[in-house]
Amino acid sequence: MSLGSLSLSRIAAILAVALAPSVSRAQTTPPPSPEPPTITIDTGYVDYDDGPISLPLGVGFRIPSYNRVDGVVLPWGPLITLGDGKLNLDPTVTYRSDIGALDPFLKAHFRIGDYDEIEVHAGRSTYTSDDWIRSDLINSAAVLFVGSDARNYFRADRAVARYIHRFTRRDWTLTPSIGALTENAWSTGSAIAHTSAPFSLFGRNGSLKMLRPNPSIARGHISSALGRMDAAYERELVTFSFDTRLELAFDGPGTRPPGSVTENAAGEFFQLTFGSKASFPTFGTQRFAFRGHAVVTPGDIAPPQRFAY
Repeated sequence: MSLGSLSLSRIAAILAVALAPSVSRAQTTPPPSPEPPTITIDTGYVDYDDGPISLPLGVGFRIPSYNRVDGVVLPWGPLITLGDGKLNLDPTVTYRSDIGALDPFLKAHFRIGDYDEIEVHAGRSTYTSDDWIRSDLINSAAVLFVGSDARNYFRADRAVARYIHRFTRRDWTLTPSIGALTENAWSTGSAIAHTSAPFSLFGRNGSLKMLRPNPSIARGHISSALGRMDAAYERELVTFSFDTRLELAFDGPGTRPPGSVTENAAGEFFQLTFGSKASFPTFGTQRFAFRGHAVVTPGDIAPPQRFAY
């Protein structure tokens, strides 16, 4: 019994000595290092405010145009947006190479809700009543390359204000507007045969091309009331638009065209202008396109700056 007890005591002592270092090491082991914080990357879109002023094309220049009276027409100016896009201001200065003019102009658009807008244009410019014939781009290309200018021109200081409302219903949009105009106009270019004209690759010396005379107008002021109705329809590949414009002038220059016995000494006149466009597919990839334009002046004759060609 004593031998067994001795053996058990010895075994217990040996185990105690063997386990002591392990217990000591377990007690002195440093705690684990804390895990690094988790970094979360936000990949959502962020809207940056570029400010109220921007420069078209990066430098402020607008798309230029070209004609037989002004030569190169190059506008410059910033775009200003205020009130969360409700007020847009478009001030420009336009250089006209052949007459050496710098024309200031301001366009302002103020949105009232989703369907109403006030539009104001004011400044000095070269105007035409013939811009319905060709777009600015096509007319400029025709002038530059073949010397064909489909427009007549006059100069004016003009201010126009309009109130616009839009009705939308399915495929239709109706846009009526009312407004007022005041202008002081004068002739530009040469009304008689001349030998100097802006550059053109072909047709520069043609009497019906770049040297075509620009008709004179009746110099003076016009003040008038304006009305307009635009209608547009679009469904799939079918488009149609129609616009009616009226001008009721209650003050204008006295007018009597050369060779005419009719005279409008008071300068009052009433003019209606109609325009329409239609386009729809026909066979295969072909399309039919129609464009119409008509001007009616009931009663007294309008001054030459309102003539249509």
